[in-house]
Amino acid sequence: MKLNNIIILGAGIAGTGLSFNLKRLGYTGKITLLDSNEIAANKAHSTKTILKKIKEEYSIPYYHKYDKIAFCNYDNPFFLDIDAYSVKYEDMCNYFFENSNAEFKKEKGMDIVNNTLITNKSKHKFDLLIDCTGRSFFVRKKFKLPMSERFWIAKLKILKNNQNIKTNHMYWFTDEKGYFEEFCPYEDHIAVGDYLYSDKIDFSRIKLPEKLYRNKALNNIEIIKEFRAVIPSSPRFPLYYKKKIAFLGDSFGNAPTSSAYGSEAILETSKILSCCIINNNMHMYEKMWKKKYLDSYIKYLIVKYDMFTNSKFIKKIKNYPDNYSFFNIFKKYPEQVIKYLEDPNYVFECLNELSSENKFPKIQKLFRAYYYLFLHTRTYFESLRKF
Repeated sequence: MKLNNIIILGAGIAGTGLSFNLKRLGYTGKITLLDSNEIAANKAHSTKTILKKIKEEYSIPYYHKYDKIAFCNYDNPFFLDIDAYSVKYEDMCNYFFENSNAEFKKEKGMDIVNNTLITNKSKHKFDLLIDCTGRSFFVRKKFKLPMSERFWIAKLKILKNNQNIKTNHMYWFTDEKGYFEEFCPYEDHIAVGDYLYSDKIDFSRIKLPEKLYRNKALNNIEIIKEFRAVIPSSPRFPLYYKKKIAFLGDSFGNAPTSSAYGSEAILETSKILSCCIINNNMHMYEKMWKKKYLDSYIKYLIVKYDMFTNSKFIKKIKNYPDNYSFFNIFKKYPEQVIKYLEDPNYVFECLNELSSENKFPKIQKLFRAYYYLFLHTRTYFESLRKF
């Protein structure tokens, strides 16, 4: 049966990016894009960071360009010569939508009955529904499907740039306890983020260290806006459910999060989904995705579990490297860091190279091997489960 009537639920990067790729790859059917708010309204961040590859492939208009990224720790950072682009999330989503064939309607999904989406305003019959609702998990909650178990939680601030702060450098700092600080200066403001990779959505877990780069760079901190973000970061299956519903983006828990280079992961996945829709073969969606991305996603997650784990057992192991040590080692290998940023899936291979030089202890290798087997096994049994 031809998929002539598609409903995309959620008008963020996943939903608008999918509508863009469907047109680009030649889909001619009807596309209805629904969201309870305006396009890009339910954003975790007002801006996103993308690299040159994705900017050029999609001709995405950018807001600000950085030519250096500072890594590591507060006292002794190192700079990478790499171009990074800040894009306004709303502008990017509207760009994708305006260059698609989708029709947008401001409606909130309420229920699904017999291949019909019931909203607060009307009923929409569909050949295929794609859930792009992100951490709202609309369909997963409706049908009690597995949901992401790990998250990036963040406290975010917009500060006034009332000092002479260089705007061509962005800063990423970490400490030994898993805290992560992002500092992105613009002409008139500075975006600051306090992040933690966590198995619970509990913002009290974010403990600020004594030394913060913002306190070093700014004499007077003037807060314009404060908000919080939760970004699912642990993929759960299925990607295709009951022959009529598919998932894209954070609604299944992207490993690289959509707030950072995860935008590329979402857009690349939407190309796979678009091809399956055009070829009327949705059964291939999950198979194609797993073949191309599953192993690299699991390797990526292993590093996150290792660097940002809250395991009491791990913390008791003497001399077990923390994420502070991880970045200190990377400091000696800037070419690996650049390769990692350009392709996040390379991080595991990079760590293997460093491990071969005895930079990491055997217990850490064993921990990673355990999680590799655990995540692959869990994924296998999820694929066997009858939903």
